[in-house]
Amino acid sequence: MPTYTDHTIEYWANVYKACRLEGENVTFASFLENPQSILQHFGMDDAIEVMESGFLPLLPKQARLRRMLDGFMPACESVTGQLIPLRPKATKQRGIADNIPIVNWGQAAA
Repeated sequence: MPTYTDHTIEYWANVYKACRLEGENVTFASFLENPQSILQHFGMDDAIEVMESGFLPLLPKQARLRRMLDGFMPACESVTGQLIPLRPKATKQRGIADNIPIVNWGQAAA
């Protein structure tokens, strides 16, 4: 079993707690053996950078959702590299409201 310095244990303990991995049935001992692999497994590759920026990493459920949504992104990029929006742009539809005059209440109607 490898030995770790107090600094290393404290550093990874902070990451482990911030990522809430205990709720995912990951023991701290198993996390400490290969923390990067476990973070990658849960979709939390950026947890350390996020924490260094002063924020908490995503919750495990949020990280799973992000991974799922990221899986859709390549389908949204065209062959030319142009990004295609996930939903169509809103366009004005003609309807009954188009025939209603717009009144500017600050002026008298003509």
